[in-house]
Amino acid sequence: QKAKKLENVCEDVQQQIMNAGGEPLRNQKAKVEEATKTCEQASKELSKAKLACKGLLKKVEKARNAFEEANEELKQLERKKVELEESFKIIEDGALEVIQALEKVKALEKDMSSKVSDMKKVYTQMRTEQNKFDKELIDVENEIDICCDDLAKAEERVSTWTKKELENKKLFHTFLPQGMENKKVSESNENESQDGSDSDSESGIKKKNTKEEAFTSLPDLTTEEAKDIDLSKLRDKIRALKEEVDKMKKNVNMGAIDEYLKRDSEYSLMVKDLEGATLKRDEARNACDSLRKKRLDEFMSGFSVITLKLKEMYQMITMGGDAELELVDSLDPFSEGIVFSVRPPKKSWKNIANLSGGEKTLSSLALVFALHHYNPTPLYVMDEIDAALDYKNVSIVANYIKERTKNAQFIIISLRNNMFELADRLVGIYKTENATKSITINPAKIMQKQNQLSKEHRDGDVLHDCTNTN
Repeated sequence: QKAKKLENVCEDVQQQIMNAGGEPLRNQKAKVEEATKTCEQASKELSKAKLACKGLLKKVEKARNAFEEANEELKQLERKKVELEESFKIIEDGALEVIQALEKVKALEKDMSSKVSDMKKVYTQMRTEQNKFDKELIDVENEIDICCDDLAKAEERVSTWTKKELENKKLFHTFLPQGMENKKVSESNENESQDGSDSDSESGIKKKNTKEEAFTSLPDLTTEEAKDIDLSKLRDKIRALKEEVDKMKKNVNMGAIDEYLKRDSEYSLMVKDLEGATLKRDEARNACDSLRKKRLDEFMSGFSVITLKLKEMYQMITMGGDAELELVDSLDPFSEGIVFSVRPPKKSWKNIANLSGGEKTLSSLALVFALHHYNPTPLYVMDEIDAALDYKNVSIVANYIKERTKNAQFIIISLRNNMFELADRLVGIYKTENATKSITINPAKIMQKQNQLSKEHRDGDVLHDCTNTN
């Protein structure tokens, strides 16, 4: 209680001290406090102004330096502009020369194309004439063969008849007297020697004529020599010769000539069929060769384009790798096939069979994209192509499919979110109550609705803040 009394007393004394000056003192104290507050605030503002002034000075200095740099860059750009204008004039002059040269080349190409067409026409005419000459040559060769066969047969006949003639002469001389026989033999020897000398000097056709004349000619006999001939023996000999001729007629095939003519006509028809077959074979062979050449040209042109695009695709996907398509047999690319070699980043060249799963996937996708660049396909179906890829490579492949292949439709089965988030449509497949179901989502519409909702939510927050401030 004493303490409380003392406290009350102290408070009263303090109150009396505060009220000692009265109301004027309190007013002066309040003014002093306000003046100190304004001084402190002015000092703060002065320090802020000094800092702002220093910042402005620095900014002015930077702006001055930037202005000077801009002036220097402007001067450099003006110099570059002058240089570019001069180079542009040079390029224009060169372009005019190139255009003129191109026009000359086009004119030459037209002239050469007309000349080539004329030469092709001449070549076709000469080819047809050559085919005709070949046919005529074959016919002539066939006729020559037939004539040679006839000539050989005629020579055989001539030789047989000459032998028979000699035999008949010998038989005839057997019936002559001894003196006359010697005379006729010497005459016949002289005639034969003369015929031999004549035949050595004449050609093969004249030999045949001399032999036929020798066969038809008989020795001229005088009346005395004819009287000395024994007619009975001569008749017997003639009768024997006739019997021999009759026997030969029985053994000779008289229908051989008709059979020969028939076979000859069949042979000529077969020769014509053979000529037609050879012509068709040559035409088919030429058509096959032209198709093979066309296939080879088109394949090589496409192969070069695909090889270059494969390099570009693989370098883009792997960030620095390299890929190569090589022909096993460059002379015949369709016989041995193609080798696909790959050099992953910071590694050596390897065959695609010796790569890991992710490297095989990237190599295959690079080849697919190169083929799509050369000959686009309207639809692709890919099953978990990103299963063996990391996050970076999945994003690269997904963005490439999204941006670069807008002229085709890709159906991709994937479980990676950075792959299917870029899709135009999402088809989800799930199982509930032992039944498989699917749902289709349009991500673009969902994002649009989400943006609208977030915008409305932000507008509502702004209105709420405004009402709270008011």
